[in-house]
Amino acid sequence: MSDYYVRYNIITVVPLEKSVYLYTKLPSDIKLSKNLLELNYASKSPFNKTSIFSYKKSQHLSIWFSLKEYYSSLFVIPEGFIVYFLLSDIGDGLYRLAFKENKELLVYIKDGILLVEFVISDISQVHLLEQQYKVKSKEISYVQYQDLFNSVWSNPKFLKELTNFINIELSKDKLLFFFNKYLYYPIIVTILLYIGISSYQAYNMQNTIDKLTQTYNNLKVKNSKVKNAIRIHNQDVEKFEKFIKQELYYQDPIKILASLNKVIHKGENAKIKYLSISPRYMKINIQTKDDAIKYLRRLNSLGYFSDISIDSTYKHKNGEKTYTYSLALKVLH
Repeated sequence: MSDYYVRYNIITVVPLEKSVYLYTKLPSDIKLSKNLLELNYASKSPFNKTSIFSYKKSQHLSIWFSLKEYYSSLFVIPEGFIVYFLLSDIGDGLYRLAFKENKELLVYIKDGILLVEFVISDISQVHLLEQQYKVKSKEISYVQYQDLFNSVWSNPKFLKELTNFINIELSKDKLLFFFNKYLYYPIIVTILLYIGISSYQAYNMQNTIDKLTQTYNNLKVKNSKVKNAIRIHNQDVEKFEKFIKQELYYQDPIKILASLNKVIHKGENAKIKYLSISPRYMKINIQTKDDAIKYLRRLNSLGYFSDISIDSTYKHKNGEKTYTYSLALKVLH
């Protein structure tokens, strides 16, 4: 599959020995244009004239620098990105990868992020990174790498990643050349097929719209009876609520608040942490080391409530507990 991409000038792979890798973490998950990348990172390249390829994963930015060249392919992918994709599927770790029979690449991946990638020039570099990251390096042979490299081109996940690759080098000339040579007739056939399918779908859609319109009109007639029943019900509810407001009276909240000093006596290790009151209900939180029933009885003795319940109990680290009481106010006729 990789030969097909190369033969038809679709993808160019920048070799590992012709690129230099840089990892950086962005302050936030921002979008980076090609111009913005060159403005901020071209100065970090070891090449005077450089091409920049990048891949961003959340705030983690991977950059590959190479000597600037003109690529006629539609997609230009650094081989370092392919290595990263292959090894991230295997898992985190420090890898010694033989990408040629006499050359090795050192790769360190942590939490799925490519942190280190460079061609080994001295074996001491491997030992240094093993000590720095406190991991043992894993070896990937040349034969293993070739098998992995050849399999990646049929991997849908990899092809999807290419669509998110920031530095895909495109130009009008490349697109026009590729379109005229490989896509013109297939696109014409696709357009004609699309027109036929669209006409068929439009015919079916119109029939569906007619049927749905008829169904809607039938339901609209039936729904009028339901609307009338809802209107009568709302009128009854309104009358009942009006009766409640006119005939039933609840306790005076001011009097209830004034009487709360009878619930917690002077000198007791207890306090009210929260209180809310409405014309019909009251909720109160009491924090204490005492038993919850003690304060429930005192609240009941005030004579303002028809129903009292303990909704919840929260125990603090110091041994104190916060009790939540719900109280229904008595109705005064």
